[in-house]
Amino acid sequence: MFVFVYVLCGGVNLCMVLFLVFHGYLLLTNQSTIEVCGNKLDTQPWHKLGVSNPYDIGAYKNITEVFGNREWYTWLWPGYVDPPGNGMIYRVCDRVQDHLGLQYSLNT
Repeated sequence: MFVFVYVLCGGVNLCMVLFLVFHGYLLLTNQSTIEVCGNKLDTQPWHKLGVSNPYDIGAYKNITEVFGNREWYTWLWPGYVDPPGNGMIYRVCDRVQDHLGLQYSLNT
């Protein structure tokens, strides 16, 4: 019985570590799980620019897009933070912004 429980707990721990690593990757690259599948296709228009994800603006900026632009030690504390922008327009990487001629600025 002990061996069964040990193996079961080990399997659950392995799954949770993989879950944490995958979602850390999503956070650092500013993607959702659906975007990961869609960005793998070569039919996306930004692939012609050599960009795999147009919303990847750098690891630190990606994290502040998700957790808010406040002190890093408060990121995991619950609390309401207004998202940047208006919720309809999001920052894109510099290469896409330059190519499209976008002038993006946050209102916050």
